[in-house]
Amino acid sequence: MLVKRSFEQQSINNVTFGNGTVAVQGVKLNVHCFVIDGVLIDTGAQSLAKEFKPFFDKQEIDQVVITHFHEDHTGCAAYLQKQLQVPIYMSELKLDYCKQKPDYPLYRKYFWGKRAPFHAKANRQNLYISSCYMGCD
Repeated sequence: MLVKRSFEQQSINNVTFGNGTVAVQGVKLNVHCFVIDGVLIDTGAQSLAKEFKPFFDKQEIDQVVITHFHEDHTGCAAYLQKQLQVPIYMSELKLDYCKQKPDYPLYRKYFWGKRAPFHAKANRQNLYISSCYMGCD
């Protein structure tokens, strides 16, 4: 099966966002991340790291906020932590899970890749951001 990947970047009202797409046999899945005022919201999927990394490297990112622990939202977190050395914040409920090698179903690994472990801090700023679209569980 041929997997097609693509990436688009746009800016609207001082929000820059990246949209990565993975397509296989008519199934097309999107993953987004957003940058506003130095804050990156979500990190994209590891399967799209080649597409997302140039986007990240062009942004002025001071911190990362992850909406939730799924691999399409955390896939490039380890890269950002290592390369940009920025703090990463997320809900404290899954901090330990993200420090470990991930364990999720094969179909999700196929589409989103296998993210590397990373160390996030608890989001104590009570910052609530939702970028989860239909289909998130």
